[in-house]
Amino acid sequence: MKIIHGNALTILKTLPEDWFHVCITSPPYWGQRVYYGAEFTALGNEPTQKEHINSLVAVFREVRRVLRPDGTFWLNYGDMYYKGKEKHKGLPAKEKHRGLPATAMRLALAMIDDGWILLSTNIWHKPNAHPQPVKRHPALDFEYVFQFAKSEQPYFDYVGVMQDAKCGGKRRLRTVWSINKASKTGIKHVATMPEELVDLLLRASAPVVGCCSECGAPWRRVVRRVFRGKHPVECRDQLIRCGRSGGTQRITLDQTEKTEWKTLGFEPGCSCFGDTVPGRVLDPFVGSGTTLMAAQKYFLDGVGIDINELYVRDARLKLEAQHRANGKKRSHKNE
Repeated sequence: MKIIHGNALTILKTLPEDWFHVCITSPPYWGQRVYYGAEFTALGNEPTQKEHINSLVAVFREVRRVLRPDGTFWLNYGDMYYKGKEKHKGLPAKEKHRGLPATAMRLALAMIDDGWILLSTNIWHKPNAHPQPVKRHPALDFEYVFQFAKSEQPYFDYVGVMQDAKCGGKRRLRTVWSINKASKTGIKHVATMPEELVDLLLRASAPVVGCCSECGAPWRRVVRRVFRGKHPVECRDQLIRCGRSGGTQRITLDQTEKTEWKTLGFEPGCSCFGDTVPGRVLDPFVGSGTTLMAAQKYFLDGVGIDINELYVRDARLKLEAQHRANGKKRSHKNE
Protein backbone atom coordinates (compact mmCIF):
# COMPACT_ATOMS: atom_id res chain seq x y z
CA MET A 1 0.00 0.00 0.00
CA LYS A 2 1.21 3.49 -0.84
CA ILE A 3 -0.21 6.82 0.32
CA ILE A 4 1.07 9.93 -1.46
CA HIS A 5 0.86 13.42 0.01
CA GLY A 6 -0.04 15.96 -2.66
CA ASN A 7 -2.61 17.36 -5.06
CA ALA A 8 -4.77 14.62 -6.59
CA LEU A 9 -4.69 15.99 -10.14
CA THR A 10 -0.92 16.50 -10.08
CA ILE A 11 -0.16 13.05 -8.64
CA LEU A 12 -2.59 11.21 -10.94
CA LYS A 13 -0.77 12.57 -13.98
CA THR A 14 2.36 10.69 -12.85
CA LEU A 15 0.62 7.29 -12.58
CA PRO A 16 0.66 4.69 -15.40
CA GLU A 17 -2.17 4.40 -17.90
CA ASP A 18 -4.69 1.50 -17.77
CA TRP A 19 -3.30 0.26 -14.45
CA PHE A 20 -5.91 0.16 -11.67
CA HIS A 21 -8.75 -2.36 -11.47
CA VAL A 22 -11.05 -0.21 -9.34
CA CYS A 23 -11.22 3.31 -7.96
CA ILE A 24 -13.29 4.08 -4.85
CA THR A 25 -13.42 7.61 -3.48
CA SER A 26 -15.43 10.34 -1.79
CA PRO A 27 -14.17 13.81 -2.78
CA PRO A 28 -14.71 17.05 -0.84
CA TYR A 29 -18.33 18.15 -1.21
CA TRP A 30 -18.93 21.66 -2.47
CA GLY A 31 -19.62 24.45 0.02
CA GLN A 32 -20.08 22.22 3.06
CA ARG A 33 -16.99 23.02 5.13
CA VAL A 34 -13.48 24.41 4.93
CA TYR A 35 -11.27 21.36 4.52
CA TYR A 36 -7.89 21.34 6.19
CA GLY A 37 -5.36 22.16 3.51
CA ALA A 38 -7.61 24.69 1.81
CA GLU A 39 -4.66 27.07 1.77
CA PHE A 40 -3.10 24.72 -0.80
CA THR A 41 -6.20 23.87 -2.81
CA ALA A 42 -9.66 25.27 -3.37
CA LEU A 43 -11.24 21.87 -4.05
CA GLY A 44 -14.58 21.89 -2.24
CA ASN A 45 -14.34 25.64 -1.61
CA GLU A 46 -14.67 26.95 -5.17
CA PRO A 47 -16.63 30.22 -5.61
CA THR A 48 -19.25 28.57 -7.81
CA GLN A 49 -20.85 25.17 -8.21
CA LYS A 50 -19.80 25.04 -11.86
CA GLU A 51 -16.14 25.59 -10.96
CA HIS A 52 -16.33 22.82 -8.36
CA ILE A 53 -17.80 20.38 -10.86
CA ASN A 54 -15.22 21.32 -13.49
CA SER A 55 -12.42 20.74 -10.95
CA LEU A 56 -13.69 17.25 -10.11
CA VAL A 57 -14.30 16.34 -13.75
CA ALA A 58 -10.65 17.21 -14.48
CA VAL A 59 -9.46 14.95 -11.64
CA PHE A 60 -11.74 12.11 -12.69
CA ARG A 61 -10.59 12.42 -16.29
CA GLU A 62 -7.15 11.37 -15.03
CA VAL A 63 -8.81 8.58 -13.03
CA ARG A 64 -10.29 7.30 -16.30
CA ARG A 65 -6.85 7.37 -17.90
CA VAL A 66 -5.21 5.26 -15.16
CA LEU A 67 -8.18 2.88 -14.85
CA ARG A 68 -8.03 -0.38 -16.79
CA PRO A 69 -10.51 -0.82 -19.67
CA ASP A 70 -12.35 -3.39 -17.52
CA GLY A 71 -12.13 -1.19 -14.41
CA THR A 72 -14.89 0.40 -12.35
CA PHE A 73 -15.06 3.79 -10.63
CA TRP A 74 -17.28 4.08 -7.52
CA LEU A 75 -17.96 7.71 -6.59
CA ASN A 76 -19.61 8.65 -3.28
CA TYR A 77 -21.10 12.15 -3.26
CA GLY A 78 -23.92 13.58 -1.15
CA ASP A 79 -26.00 16.74 -1.30
CA MET A 80 -26.85 19.01 1.63
CA TYR A 81 -29.11 22.02 1.99
CA TYR A 82 -27.84 25.59 2.05
CA LYS A 83 -26.68 26.40 5.59
CA GLY A 84 -25.83 30.08 5.66
CA LYS A 85 -24.13 32.98 3.96
CA GLU A 86 -20.69 31.39 4.01
CA LYS A 87 -21.83 28.18 2.29
CA HIS A 88 -22.71 27.75 -1.39
CA LYS A 89 -21.50 31.25 -2.20
CA GLY A 90 -21.73 30.53 -5.90
CA LEU A 91 -25.49 30.06 -5.93
CA PRO A 92 -27.84 32.94 -6.77
CA ALA A 93 -29.65 34.25 -3.68
CA LYS A 94 -33.01 32.93 -4.87
CA GLU A 95 -31.59 29.39 -5.18
CA LYS A 96 -29.95 29.34 -1.75
CA HIS A 97 -33.30 28.99 -0.02
CA ARG A 98 -35.11 27.01 -2.71
CA GLY A 99 -33.77 23.55 -1.95
CA LEU A 100 -30.92 21.20 -2.67
CA PRO A 101 -28.19 22.46 -5.02
CA ALA A 102 -28.21 19.00 -6.72
CA THR A 103 -24.44 19.03 -7.04
CA ALA A 104 -24.22 15.23 -7.06
CA MET A 105 -26.57 14.84 -10.02
CA ARG A 106 -24.98 17.72 -11.91
CA LEU A 107 -21.56 16.14 -11.35
CA ALA A 108 -22.78 12.76 -12.64
CA LEU A 109 -24.20 14.39 -15.79
CA ALA A 110 -20.97 16.32 -16.36
CA MET A 111 -18.97 13.10 -16.09
CA ILE A 112 -21.23 11.41 -18.65
CA ASP A 113 -20.63 14.35 -20.99
CA ASP A 114 -16.89 13.91 -20.40
CA GLY A 115 -16.94 10.30 -21.61
CA TRP A 116 -17.79 8.14 -18.59
CA ILE A 117 -20.42 5.40 -18.76
CA LEU A 118 -22.83 5.60 -15.80
CA LEU A 119 -23.78 2.00 -14.95
CA SER A 120 -25.85 2.57 -11.82
CA THR A 121 -26.99 5.19 -9.33
CA ASN A 122 -27.01 3.66 -5.86
CA ILE A 123 -28.35 4.93 -2.56
CA TRP A 124 -26.29 4.64 0.61
CA HIS A 125 -29.00 4.77 3.28
CA LYS A 126 -27.66 5.70 6.74
CA PRO A 127 -29.87 4.21 9.51
CA ASN A 128 -27.85 6.10 12.15
CA ALA A 129 -27.98 9.50 10.42
CA HIS A 130 -27.91 12.51 12.73
CA PRO A 131 -31.29 14.06 13.66
CA GLN A 132 -32.10 17.17 11.62
CA PRO A 133 -34.43 19.95 12.83
CA VAL A 134 -36.17 20.32 9.46
CA LYS A 135 -39.73 21.57 9.11
CA ARG A 136 -40.46 21.84 5.38
CA HIS A 137 -38.99 18.61 3.97
CA PRO A 138 -37.94 15.09 5.05
CA ALA A 139 -34.62 14.75 6.83
CA LEU A 140 -31.76 13.57 4.62
CA ASP A 141 -30.46 10.12 5.51
CA PHE A 142 -28.72 9.01 2.31
CA GLU A 143 -25.92 9.77 -0.12
CA TYR A 144 -25.30 8.74 -3.72
CA VAL A 145 -22.80 6.11 -4.83
CA PHE A 146 -22.38 6.30 -8.61
CA GLN A 147 -20.92 3.38 -10.55
CA PHE A 148 -18.94 4.55 -13.58
CA ALA A 149 -16.96 2.59 -16.16
CA LYS A 150 -14.78 3.43 -19.16
CA SER A 151 -16.04 0.47 -21.22
CA GLU A 152 -19.30 -1.42 -21.62
CA GLN A 153 -17.94 -4.66 -20.13
CA PRO A 154 -16.28 -3.94 -16.78
CA TYR A 155 -15.30 -6.66 -14.35
CA PHE A 156 -18.17 -7.26 -11.92
CA ASP A 157 -18.45 -10.27 -9.60
CA TYR A 158 -22.22 -10.16 -9.15
CA VAL A 159 -22.28 -13.53 -7.37
CA GLY A 160 -19.78 -12.30 -4.79
CA VAL A 161 -22.15 -9.53 -3.67
CA MET A 162 -25.45 -11.41 -3.81
CA GLN A 163 -27.96 -10.83 -1.01
CA ASP A 164 -30.18 -13.24 0.89
CA ALA A 165 -33.66 -13.40 -0.65
CA LYS A 166 -36.76 -13.39 1.56
CA CYS A 167 -38.13 -16.48 -0.15
CA GLY A 168 -34.85 -18.35 0.32
CA GLY A 169 -31.78 -18.59 -1.85
CA LYS A 170 -29.98 -15.53 -3.19
CA ARG A 171 -30.85 -12.45 -5.21
CA ARG A 172 -28.71 -9.99 -7.13
CA LEU A 173 -27.44 -6.85 -5.42
CA ARG A 174 -30.02 -4.05 -5.35
CA THR A 175 -29.35 -0.31 -5.51
CA VAL A 176 -30.31 0.72 -1.95
CA TRP A 177 -27.79 -0.21 0.76
CA SER A 178 -28.54 0.35 4.45
CA ILE A 179 -25.15 0.82 6.12
CA ASN A 180 -24.44 2.79 9.29
CA LYS A 181 -22.18 5.84 9.17
CA ALA A 182 -18.60 5.25 10.23
CA SER A 183 -17.51 6.03 13.78
CA LYS A 184 -14.68 8.51 14.27
CA THR A 185 -11.24 6.95 14.79
CA GLY A 186 -7.78 8.50 14.79
CA ILE A 187 -7.53 12.04 13.37
CA LYS A 188 -11.03 13.50 13.10
CA HIS A 189 -12.19 13.35 9.49
CA VAL A 190 -15.34 15.18 8.47
CA ALA A 191 -16.58 12.70 5.85
CA THR A 192 -15.52 9.10 6.40
CA MET A 193 -16.94 6.25 4.33
CA PRO A 194 -17.77 3.17 6.44
CA GLU A 195 -15.56 0.16 5.82
CA GLU A 196 -18.65 -2.00 5.28
CA LEU A 197 -19.55 0.11 2.24
CA VAL A 198 -16.03 -0.04 0.80
CA ASP A 199 -15.91 -3.79 1.43
CA LEU A 200 -19.07 -4.23 -0.65
CA LEU A 201 -17.62 -2.25 -3.55
CA LEU A 202 -14.33 -4.16 -3.44
CA ARG A 203 -16.07 -7.53 -3.50
CA ALA A 204 -18.05 -6.35 -6.52
CA SER A 205 -15.28 -4.84 -8.64
CA ALA A 206 -11.82 -5.75 -7.34
CA PRO A 207 -10.07 -9.04 -8.24
CA VAL A 208 -9.84 -10.17 -4.62
CA VAL A 209 -8.31 -13.54 -5.60
CA GLY A 210 -5.72 -11.96 -7.87
CA CYS A 211 -5.00 -11.09 -11.49
CA CYS A 212 -2.56 -12.02 -14.25
CA SER A 213 0.97 -10.67 -13.85
CA GLU A 214 1.30 -10.31 -17.63
CA CYS A 215 -1.91 -8.54 -18.71
CA GLY A 216 -3.64 -7.78 -15.40
CA ALA A 217 -6.83 -9.69 -16.28
CA PRO A 218 -8.77 -10.59 -13.10
CA TRP A 219 -9.39 -14.18 -12.14
CA ARG A 220 -13.05 -15.11 -12.66
CA ARG A 221 -15.41 -16.93 -10.35
CA VAL A 222 -16.79 -20.22 -11.72
CA VAL A 223 -20.29 -20.83 -10.39
CA ARG A 224 -22.85 -23.59 -10.68
CA ARG A 225 -26.38 -22.22 -10.61
CA VAL A 226 -29.04 -24.74 -9.59
CA PHE A 227 -32.77 -24.15 -10.02
CA ARG A 228 -34.93 -26.15 -7.62
CA GLY A 229 -38.69 -26.47 -7.90
CA LYS A 230 -41.36 -27.76 -5.54
CA HIS A 231 -40.32 -31.37 -5.98
CA PRO A 232 -36.80 -32.88 -5.85
CA VAL A 233 -36.98 -34.00 -9.48
CA GLU A 234 -37.58 -30.44 -10.67
CA CYS A 235 -33.95 -29.40 -10.82
CA ARG A 236 -31.84 -27.68 -13.47
CA ASP A 237 -28.30 -26.39 -13.32
CA GLN A 238 -26.09 -24.08 -15.35
CA LEU A 239 -22.35 -23.40 -15.26
CA ILE A 240 -21.49 -19.71 -15.25
CA ARG A 241 -18.25 -17.77 -15.38
CA CYS A 242 -18.60 -14.45 -13.58
CA GLY A 243 -16.63 -11.28 -14.06
CA ARG A 244 -17.75 -9.88 -17.42
CA SER A 245 -21.21 -8.58 -18.12
CA GLY A 246 -23.21 -10.18 -20.89
CA GLY A 247 -22.85 -13.58 -22.51
CA THR A 248 -24.89 -15.53 -19.96
CA GLN A 249 -28.09 -17.41 -20.66
CA ARG A 250 -31.33 -15.85 -19.41
CA ILE A 251 -33.70 -18.32 -17.75
CA THR A 252 -37.20 -17.43 -16.56
CA LEU A 253 -38.16 -19.01 -13.25
CA ASP A 254 -41.70 -19.63 -12.09
CA GLN A 255 -42.67 -18.56 -8.56
CA THR A 256 -42.23 -22.04 -7.11
CA GLU A 257 -38.53 -22.26 -7.95
CA LYS A 258 -35.56 -21.24 -5.84
CA THR A 259 -32.05 -20.57 -7.06
CA GLU A 260 -28.93 -21.90 -5.37
CA TRP A 261 -25.41 -20.72 -6.20
CA LYS A 262 -22.27 -22.73 -5.57
CA THR A 263 -18.78 -21.40 -6.24
CA LEU A 264 -16.68 -24.15 -7.79
CA GLY A 265 -13.50 -22.10 -7.79
CA PHE A 266 -11.72 -19.40 -9.80
CA GLU A 267 -9.98 -19.47 -13.17
CA PRO A 268 -7.71 -17.07 -15.10
CA GLY A 269 -9.49 -14.45 -17.18
CA CYS A 270 -6.86 -14.73 -19.92
CA SER A 271 -4.56 -17.23 -21.63
CA CYS A 272 -1.22 -15.66 -20.67
CA PHE A 273 -0.25 -18.37 -18.16
CA GLY A 274 1.35 -15.66 -16.02
CA ASP A 275 1.76 -15.64 -12.25
CA THR A 276 -1.04 -14.47 -9.97
CA VAL A 277 -0.52 -11.02 -8.44
CA PRO A 278 -2.77 -8.78 -6.30
CA GLY A 279 -5.34 -6.50 -7.88
CA ARG A 280 -4.81 -2.74 -7.76
CA VAL A 281 -7.04 -0.17 -6.01
CA LEU A 282 -7.00 3.64 -6.24
CA ASP A 283 -8.41 6.37 -3.97
CA PRO A 284 -7.44 9.91 -5.07
CA PHE A 285 -9.03 11.44 -1.94
CA VAL A 286 -7.94 8.81 0.57
CA GLY A 287 -8.73 10.82 3.71
CA SER A 288 -8.75 8.52 6.74
CA GLY A 289 -7.57 5.57 4.62
CA THR A 290 -10.75 3.46 4.75
CA THR A 291 -10.48 2.33 1.12
CA LEU A 292 -6.90 1.09 1.49
CA MET A 293 -7.57 -0.52 4.87
CA ALA A 294 -10.46 -2.51 3.40
CA ALA A 295 -8.32 -3.40 0.36
CA GLN A 296 -5.45 -4.56 2.57
CA LYS A 297 -7.73 -7.13 4.21
CA TYR A 298 -8.04 -8.78 0.78
CA PHE A 299 -4.25 -8.49 0.21
CA LEU A 300 -4.82 -6.07 -2.67
CA ASP A 301 -2.30 -3.41 -3.72
CA GLY A 302 -3.41 0.19 -3.50
CA VAL A 303 -2.50 3.83 -3.99
CA GLY A 304 -4.07 6.66 -2.02
CA ILE A 305 -3.63 10.41 -2.47
CA ASP A 306 -4.47 13.28 -0.12
CA ILE A 307 -3.41 16.89 0.24
CA ASN A 308 -3.94 16.84 4.00
CA GLU A 309 -0.64 15.88 5.63
CA LEU A 310 -2.32 14.98 8.93
CA TYR A 311 -4.73 12.60 7.18
CA VAL A 312 -1.85 11.02 5.26
CA ARG A 313 0.17 10.49 8.43
CA ASP A 314 -2.79 9.02 10.32
CA ALA A 315 -3.80 6.72 7.44
CA ARG A 316 -0.24 5.40 7.13
CA LEU A 317 -0.13 4.59 10.85
CA LYS A 318 -3.44 2.74 10.67
CA LEU A 319 -2.34 0.75 7.62
CA GLU A 320 0.92 -0.22 9.29
CA ALA A 321 -0.91 -1.33 12.44
CA GLN A 322 -3.37 -3.37 10.39
CA HIS A 323 -0.52 -4.94 8.40
CA ARG A 324 1.23 -6.01 11.60
CA ALA A 325 -2.03 -7.42 12.99
CA ASN A 326 -2.65 -9.38 9.77
CA GLY A 327 0.89 -10.75 9.94
CA LYS A 328 0.36 -11.99 13.49
CA LYS A 329 -2.91 -13.67 12.52
CA ARG A 330 -1.24 -15.46 9.60
CA SER A 331 1.68 -16.59 11.77
CA HIS A 332 -0.71 -18.02 14.39
CA LYS A 333 -2.51 -19.96 11.65
CA ASN A 334 0.78 -21.47 10.49
CA GLU A 335 1.74 -22.64 13.99
